[in-house]
Amino acid sequence: MSLFGFSSDFIIDRVTTVDNMFINEYLPGAKDGNVKVYIYGLFLASHGNVNSVEELMRVLGMSYERVFEAFQDLELSGLIEIASQNPLEIRFTGPASRGSQAKKRYKPEKYAEFNKALQGLFHSRIILPNEFLEYYDFIEKNRAAPEALLMIAAHCINVKGDGVGFKYVLAVARDWARAGVTTPEKAEEKIKELELLTGDVKQVFSALGKKSPPEFSDREMLSKWNKTWGFSMSAVLLAAKRCKNKGGMAKLDAVLESYHKMNIHDPREIAEYAGRRDRLYSLAAEINKKIGVYYESLDNVIETYTVNWCEMGFDDDALMTLANYCFLKGLRRLSDMDALVVKFYKMGRLTTNGINQYIDGLIKDDEFIKKLYDALNIDKLIGRADRKFVSIWLGTWGFSEEIILSAAALAKDVTHPMERINQILSDYKQNGIFTPEKVKDYMKASENAELLLKKLYDLWELNQFVTQADRKNAGLWLGAWGFSEELILFAAEAARGKSYPAAYLNQILSDYKQNGIFTLEKAKEYSKTPKPSEQKKSAPRNFTQRKYSKEELNALFDDLDTAESEL
Repeated sequence: MSLFGFSSDFIIDRVTTVDNMFINEYLPGAKDGNVKVYIYGLFLASHGNVNSVEELMRVLGMSYERVFEAFQDLELSGLIEIASQNPLEIRFTGPASRGSQAKKRYKPEKYAEFNKALQGLFHSRIILPNEFLEYYDFIEKNRAAPEALLMIAAHCINVKGDGVGFKYVLAVARDWARAGVTTPEKAEEKIKELELLTGDVKQVFSALGKKSPPEFSDREMLSKWNKTWGFSMSAVLLAAKRCKNKGGMAKLDAVLESYHKMNIHDPREIAEYAGRRDRLYSLAAEINKKIGVYYESLDNVIETYTVNWCEMGFDDDALMTLANYCFLKGLRRLSDMDALVVKFYKMGRLTTNGINQYIDGLIKDDEFIKKLYDALNIDKLIGRADRKFVSIWLGTWGFSEEIILSAAALAKDVTHPMERINQILSDYKQNGIFTPEKVKDYMKASENAELLLKKLYDLWELNQFVTQADRKNAGLWLGAWGFSEELILFAAEAARGKSYPAAYLNQILSDYKQNGIFTLEKAKEYSKTPKPSEQKKSAPRNFTQRKYSKEELNALFDDLDTAESEL
């Protein structure tokens, strides 16, 4: 008979399968050699030709007693079933049935003393069998000493009373096991530590305004604050006073966690931060009130806006000034104020004085824009584009209000007057015109140019609007080139009938300028002088004509007759 076999729910298909439940729950705490016995037993059961305990002992180098001890441990864990001892027969159990079988494999005599001691702790009730099984399961899985679990149970009864449930005891036991508390010595050390914390927890409760007795979880929490996060009792009590009647230990835990993340542990640092936090709360509330918004909780407001504004360098007065400006301009959202704050930050205006100077400038600009609107007979609200125009005219380009208003007089009756003013001022800027005197001279020159063009158009019989290019040329002829109107009209006669008379006239006047002709007399004299191009066209072609003798002519015609006959 084979030593090993399989239950019906354990399937192997030409591989040695080790399930995840075995790896996760049993393997970490397994005794030396037990894993070897289990895995090689699986191999023999599925692939071994020699399926016997002797083969297992030979390959693994173990005695019969050690192999059988391993089988007993594996059976207690629900991994196998010892179907027979003589002859020895082992059956592997599958994951599906292992959970229920595991709690049925504990031998009563193994935990007899533990059962008696545990029941002795609970005077008011009987411990049920399934509770004992849960305790056994914890001991086996965590390799914990039964005495350590008894000490944990006694501690829980001392804290919670005789009616404490087994789930609470096991929750504490598992938490301690994760910290390595699985022996009586370590359990005693942990309990003493928590008892010392009881007085400290009562102080924290007093600071929080709590009157209920401390629980185990409260002492665990204080231990975490002290040992894991590094807060002294002074720091904890300082933070607790700020959380009084505001959520108890959970609120204090959240506050200390935030301090810990910001690396704030010293009581002085906490006091400084708390004072700053109070100021931020007060400032956020005042800003919200000023612009007309309300939030039940200011935490998100402070984190999203207020802290960032202060870190940019704005003081409280500067931010309140901006909040007041938002109120006056109808900006009723914090996002609107945030955009305004960023704008002033980019301009470097972080103080109340700097902000007020800029706002006063905007008010002054708006007052001037109203004057412009009156001069242009415009009745509308001031727009962003017009503010930008005026800001550039007064600031970047450096024009006075007087010059701008004079330009407005020229744009009064056009469709888009502000754009026309911009064109006029751009022309002034290009020509260096920034004073009223220069404007008058420029306007006089422009008027003369318009009159000249009217005469030229009449001369050329043109029925069209004056073009900007012709205005520019007329100003050039009369201004920079220094020609008189009389001389220009004389030259214009030659351009009559041309496809582009203004361009033709410009060529003539350019020729005059190059030849130093600036009077009518010189122009008339110059017009009678043949130009090099005309001389070249009228010059006769000189060449010598060859003379042929009669004999040469006859010979030429004879050659032609010969060529025709050959064709």
